[in-house]
Amino acid sequence: MGIFADVKIYESDDTGEIGRLRYAFSESRFGEVLTACDNLGLCFAGFVCGGGRDDALADMKARFPAARFEEDASAVVDVFGVVGALHIAGTPFRRRVWRTLLEVRRGERLSYSQLAAAAGVPRAVRAVASAVAANPISVAIPCHRVVRNDGTIGNYHWGAGLKRLLLEAEAH
Repeated sequence: MGIFADVKIYESDDTGEIGRLRYAFSESRFGEVLTACDNLGLCFAGFVCGGGRDDALADMKARFPAARFEEDASAVVDVFGVVGALHIAGTPFRRRVWRTLLEVRRGERLSYSQLAAAAGVPRAVRAVASAVAANPISVAIPCHRVVRNDGTIGNYHWGAGLKRLLLEAEAH
């Protein structure tokens, strides 16, 4: 499975199945990152942007409304390096799209239409775009590799500028 062939992937139908999340902030060459893990693996990875840590925490907590949160330095995960296990929680459709994204290799780009076709739902481009936007594990599930059909960068939860930097770094 792409670069994550050796990564164990756990799946849940609902974020409510995630009880306790340990989280931590760390620095990366692209800025500060917030990661969170449960007992199965990495559940969340996001960037700290304009709103600072408080906004990053609020974003994470909104994605896992039933979870209990505990700051814990052991929750630091290098989403640009080796990830031991992922725990992806979402609808079956979203998980299907996210698993398909895991197949996209570093340096590759694909359009939303191409992603929909690869996920086996070629007529569901808008729903695929919605699933990409809801991706809870930035970089490890490489939603930044999805571009508009015309090849332009498009949107990114943490800003188009950061998406551009990620894509440029992967191109080398």
